[in-house]
Amino acid sequence: MTRHGRWVGIFVGALVGAAVAAGPASANWVGPTDLAPANPPGHSVGSPSIAVARDGTAFAAFSRFDGTNRAVVATRSPGGAFGPGRDLSSAGDDVSSPVVAVDRQGNATIAWADFTPPVAVEVRFRPAGGDWGATSRIDVGGSVNQPVLAVGVNGAAVVAWRRPDLSAIVVAAVRVRRPAIRQRADGLGRQHGRALRSGAGGDGPRR
Repeated sequence: MTRHGRWVGIFVGALVGAAVAAGPASANWVGPTDLAPANPPGHSVGSPSIAVARDGTAFAAFSRFDGTNRAVVATRSPGGAFGPGRDLSSAGDDVSSPVVAVDRQGNATIAWADFTPPVAVEVRFRPAGGDWGATSRIDVGGSVNQPVLAVGVNGAAVVAWRRPDLSAIVVAAVRVRRPAIRQRADGLGRQHGRALRSGAGGDGPRR
């Protein structure tokens, strides 16, 4: 739920659908919408993951089968409807368990397990109002299962996963986003840059 009371619900089977409450929790749900065509029999979409930004932009991540399992995300603009699912993993890669999270600034991060050798956790980042960037690969050094994801402010993120080949230990990786530069113009039109310093733990700007 967002701070404005918007809710997003997901239901699954061979296909994935979503329902939205565009107001407070007491408001009626908008009718469900199929987010992707049904997978072939025997190929589940897995457990979908959802995240909603403070402005109401919503993301739904799930798996789609087209010969291999693909990581897919569908996006809903504030006040609009979910668009078609978009493949974010590479064609031919076999992936699982995509998870998505959004920080306070509206930046979205998605991660999934990629079983195509060498096995890895893959991550993509979408700045608020922008498009998904290039895929980053995290070498897991073995097997991977059930990644989970959490984000801080300004793009900081932690992704963790199980290593079932090593007595089911848990491994985590951290991303601390580099400081941003805020620009302002003086009376002569010249630009002055001020680095936004990292706060405690390096996870965001100090106000």
